[in-house]
Amino acid sequence: MAMIELGDVSGEPAGGAEQAPEFRHGTARRMVLAALAAVCAVALGGSARPTAPLIRTLWSIPFSEIDIMTMTDGLVLVQTYSDGPPTLTAYDAVTGRARWNRPLGDQAPQVDSFVRGGVLLMLGEQEVIETDLGNGSLNVETFGGTITAVDTATGAELWRQSAGYHLTAGPDTVLLAGRGRRGAPSTLRLVRTRDGGSLWERPLPEGAELSVQLDEDRPVRVVTSTPDGLVTVLDYDDGVPTVSRRLPRAAQEVDANNSSSFSTAPGLLMESRTTAATSAVTAYRIDTLERLWSVTATTPNLWGQECGPVVCLVGENQFRAVDPITGRERWQGTGYPFIGMVPGNELIVVTESGAEARPVLTEAATGRPVGQPGRGWVSSRGSTTGFAVLINPLAEDVTQAAVSRFDLTTGRSTLLGTIDLGSNSQCVGTGTILACQNADRLVVNEIG
Repeated sequence: MAMIELGDVSGEPAGGAEQAPEFRHGTARRMVLAALAAVCAVALGGSARPTAPLIRTLWSIPFSEIDIMTMTDGLVLVQTYSDGPPTLTAYDAVTGRARWNRPLGDQAPQVDSFVRGGVLLMLGEQEVIETDLGNGSLNVETFGGTITAVDTATGAELWRQSAGYHLTAGPDTVLLAGRGRRGAPSTLRLVRTRDGGSLWERPLPEGAELSVQLDEDRPVRVVTSTPDGLVTVLDYDDGVPTVSRRLPRAAQEVDANNSSSFSTAPGLLMESRTTAATSAVTAYRIDTLERLWSVTATTPNLWGQECGPVVCLVGENQFRAVDPITGRERWQGTGYPFIGMVPGNELIVVTESGAEARPVLTEAATGRPVGQPGRGWVSSRGSTTGFAVLINPLAEDVTQAAVSRFDLTTGRSTLLGTIDLGSNSQCVGTGTILACQNADRLVVNEIG
């Protein structure tokens, strides 16, 4: 899971969030009554059970701005660059006990947050490719020349292969792209996650771009596209081409701000095209590459993405939800839509960008809001927990941030309390564990 930049300080958490009982009006009166009850209990020889805190610090470790952290499988993975040779250490998320550590050596300066089946994939032998764009500027691309699979339970290396990066993976497999001349993808290879055994491999056309279609979390198709518009759809499990066709694409002219890229949604392949004056999204059936519809806008950088039962055409802080078969508009929204937080994506979360994030649980098919807007940036999202964790820096105290639990069924927010948080700090979480950088320490909390 990637770390979330909290960005600029924003407004206080008053208003939209439903407060937890400890923070409601009448708290002072209840505290007095509770104190009296505690005195009586002591006088009677008994003891009062304290109320469990809604945010509890579990452990902390030194952590600098150049160190990197991610969370997965009940572990906090910390990549340390500030103290001696670069090291990767796996800490138990609850106890803080170091389960294992290993030197990073020539690993690229990042931890790939992808873990499936207890295997962590890390990039290594960092390579940098500089390309002259012909307009006085350079395009700089950094990638790993190798990929290493590590057992998250023990830290033992399971396998290592040459590959620029992994694209995606199913429950038991990982799709790797090998790099060729000047760093361009040259081969595709599907391997088993646990032992790295090859299931299929095929060469790629020069300059090919890659995308993967998912069915829920399961990859089902791989799409390759060349600069001249040759699109080929491959079956993910065996790499066999199912359809190939040349489609019209915008010329890749940097000076004219022309660009063209592909994305997928259930049953669809979409080309997002931007020119100097307009942008457009054109949808094709992914099984036949038959053209279905096209939508043009006068705003730049329109992008097509899956939004459950609809397709979202996303622009700058606004989007349109359209029918996936006809392209007919169903509703409009302000902000950015996020999927994958609720199983089935019948509900999506829409967050407006600005000084203060206001996520809204929304019916994907109709655009109807569910509940009230929350306050804060999503730092933990889990389709299994039924809630997301929102972090909202306080306007009156830049060292504090409010923490809320955002119910992904009702859209209601519950204010849990506050945590210490430095300027431009980062938080990431999974389930009830929330890890945040605070000054020169990484602090791991449990939320109620």
